[in-house]
Amino acid sequence: MSDDRAPKDWPDAPAAGGGEARGPDARPGRSDTLHEAERAIEERVLRDARSIRVALPELGHGLIAAVLGAHAAATVALCFIVFAEPFPYPVMYPLMGLIAWLFLAIRFTAWVAGRRVSAAALLVFNLLLTTFWVFVLGDQVPARVVAADGLVARPDLPILWVPIALYALSAALLVTHATTRWRRPR
Repeated sequence: MSDDRAPKDWPDAPAAGGGEARGPDARPGRSDTLHEAERAIEERVLRDARSIRVALPELGHGLIAAVLGAHAAATVALCFIVFAEPFPYPVMYPLMGLIAWLFLAIRFTAWVAGRRVSAAALLVFNLLLTTFWVFVLGDQVPARVVAADGLVARPDLPILWVPIALYALSAALLVTHATTRWRRPR
């Protein structure tokens, strides 16, 4: 901060135009605290990057890949449906699928990293989120009047049972993974 912008209530602020600029970072001990915080943040980022590097190969194999693949297939199928038929806020559906998929990936990353409490909490969260999402989609199957470019009568959409079934398959595979692999993370 330049010395002409330093607040006058700082006890160590020089007069405008004179001397070296000193702000709250110039107080004794403040610089050491900042450096310690920077080092702690850097160590955490590097540790998380290592966890992700270890987890990425695991995300493409076995049950983990099946869970993520079924969920991704459900989201892709849902995208085709919501953009082909009149839906209010059609962008919400792919975004919800993407967010739920990311939480699944985070859950598997925690599992691979050996963070059992995080993995268990994310397991419960993912199952609740998927259950909620399946009920929301199930509610969209019957015919209804929707507000999309005016009021439009939308017919029954039994095709929505495809992504619903894929999301349910993803959840079932997630439970299978959790019960068969709980004791031995890789």
